[in-house]
Amino acid sequence: MTARCADIVESILRFVPNADPVSTGVFDAYRICLPELAFMKDHAFSDEREWRVLIINIADRTLKFRPDGTLGVIPYVDITFPVNAIREVIVGPGPHKELRKQAVEQLLAENKYTDTTVRTSAVPYRP
Repeated sequence: MTARCADIVESILRFVPNADPVSTGVFDAYRICLPELAFMKDHAFSDEREWRVLIINIADRTLKFRPDGTLGVIPYVDITFPVNAIREVIVGPGPHKELRKQAVEQLLAENKYTDTTVRTSAVPYRP
């Protein structure tokens, strides 16, 4: 956590739980800390040159939900990208990697991402 976020969180925690959220600085925490969270990443993943998308205000978007075998239900919002925004997709380790690769290729083709390379990860899968 950055020093700026740590200071804000610390100042928020000094207030009583029933205080007005605006006066406690919750808004500042969201505005300042949330965008910085998109850049926090464990050093072990430093070779990944990924981009993360952070949507802070979803008031004008419809919140949707999808099932997940581990977490139960995952909330999400639909976002669109220009067709040249995604250059490569690496299908992570797991069972049936070629089938999953084909599914990603179909998904991309269906959405007109024709210049996106899809490959499977070289990392071995261990169940």
